[in-house]
Amino acid sequence: MVKTKPWTFIFFSVSVCINVALVSSLSWSNEDCSMYFAEDTEIGTRLINLTAIASNDGDMLIFSTDNILTDSLVNLSASWSTGTQEQTVGVLLMSDLDRDFTPQIKKLRFKVQDQNLISASLSCELIVRDVNDNPPIFQNLPYISSVMEDIKTGSVIFGNISVYDPDTNQGGIFTLSMVSDQINDDKFDFSWTAGFPGTSTAMIKLKSLLDYEERNFYTVMISAVDNGGLSSSAEITISVEDIQDSPPYFIQPIYRAAIVEHSPVNTSVIQIQAEDGDKGVPRDVGYRIIKGNKEYFAIDETTGWIIQTVSLDRDDAMMREINGVFDLTVQAFELNATVGENSTSHVTVTITIEDLNDNAPIFNTSTPYTAYVRDDTPPDSLIYFDGKGYMNVFDADQGSNAYFELSVERDGESFPALEPSPLEVYFEAFVLIRITNSSILKEYSGQHLSFTVIARETKTDEQLSSTAAVVLTIETTEEPTTTPPPPEEDQITAPDIVVFVVGFLVLLNIATSVTICVLMTKRKKNHSQGLARNGSKYYVTVTPKRPGLTVDATESNASNGISSTSVMQEIP
Repeated sequence: MVKTKPWTFIFFSVSVCINVALVSSLSWSNEDCSMYFAEDTEIGTRLINLTAIASNDGDMLIFSTDNILTDSLVNLSASWSTGTQEQTVGVLLMSDLDRDFTPQIKKLRFKVQDQNLISASLSCELIVRDVNDNPPIFQNLPYISSVMEDIKTGSVIFGNISVYDPDTNQGGIFTLSMVSDQINDDKFDFSWTAGFPGTSTAMIKLKSLLDYEERNFYTVMISAVDNGGLSSSAEITISVEDIQDSPPYFIQPIYRAAIVEHSPVNTSVIQIQAEDGDKGVPRDVGYRIIKGNKEYFAIDETTGWIIQTVSLDRDDAMMREINGVFDLTVQAFELNATVGENSTSHVTVTITIEDLNDNAPIFNTSTPYTAYVRDDTPPDSLIYFDGKGYMNVFDADQGSNAYFELSVERDGESFPALEPSPLEVYFEAFVLIRITNSSILKEYSGQHLSFTVIARETKTDEQLSSTAAVVLTIETTEEPTTTPPPPEEDQITAPDIVVFVVGFLVLLNIATSVTICVLMTKRKKNHSQGLARNGSKYYVTVTPKRPGLTVDATESNASNGISSTSVMQEIP
């Protein structure tokens, strides 16, 4: 047996006591560190300040989180001194709080340690208060029901509608309703029952008889709105099954598919699906194409997959004629059906061949276009080309791939004297050149002006383009001369002859009259003038005295406008 020296025992005891004293002296001053915050508390919010008391003055304390949950929810700020031996640290929120899908009470743990590696732990509770941040939630989606057409009124059509709201208080209270619809309002009744807080169930019952031939499916919308105004909805699809011997029916009333041009042979296009209308003893269904372009497409009789049997080019003439759209009629037929049964049905399948941008705009010739124009041609005039008079440009692609614009360039730069007409084109255009600046064009008078017309796509990523060379001969206009042109020889016409004859006759008549007047004047004597007793003037013409002649005297009364003629006998 080994004997222990008394002083060794005393030293060990003192060391233990000192360590116990040190451990017990490092502590937290927070008696209650519970925290209450709402779900929508912002990131960065200070949740609480935690204070630890050091063993000795001036001891450095290190604060840290002490479990995974605490690490994921909060960050600690830098600590600061709040007393001789006290140091404080802030607890900051670093992620969103949630009460609805995680526990309401979060257990947070913190740890403080001094330079002597003595530590103390602290447990706190973060209690998350609820806010109305969730609409009612429909469970067990999707809602699909299938009923026989002879189901009785009052029967439950669909009863598996379950709704809950994870919020509490007013936010967790909600109401359910069927969205009003003229068709559904006549066919169905809706009812719902509130269960445990925040939960409800609902059902749809048949209100009036169903008729498969009239309508074989219904879509009903259910709405849920909580007291906070948050809402959600769910769709219930109800299909009606025929109870009689009926042909197969297709899952979709019409099928549409699209594939890009140049797809390889045997490319899968779309799957057609049909089921036997007789649900009591259903038969398998087969498929075949009975109308349409069977030379381009085929269908798998068992699976209903339509495949492409020929690689198609959207830009060839046949595809342009049908606008790139094929309409197929697919027949679904019941296998093992007997003769005379109504065992087939049909559906239309529309397949669109989508265009690829695999063609650039092209001009109708690769040789240069030629044209002539005078150097004095005014602005806005159109220049026609030799030959047909225009250049033809087109893009064989379709849709947005066929939009392009035209421009004129010379030596790689825009040429401001000319522009194409039109400037923007869809698919095809007959193009002329418009003069925009005559003064620039005149600078090239007497020359052959070479330039390029560029067609470039505008609505594609590739912006494919092509060019056409143009040689424009600009003819010089001769300057006008200042010497007047020689007069043209007069040409005698029938109207000129008529005018000449009439004029000659008039002049002859005037000459004759003048001659007669002159001769008569030479034979006249002077007039004698006198006054009648009443003051009227009279004139007497004296003629050679011959026995038996009379002298005419004309009397004029200026005052009353009356005139008279008297005959005076000349006295020999």
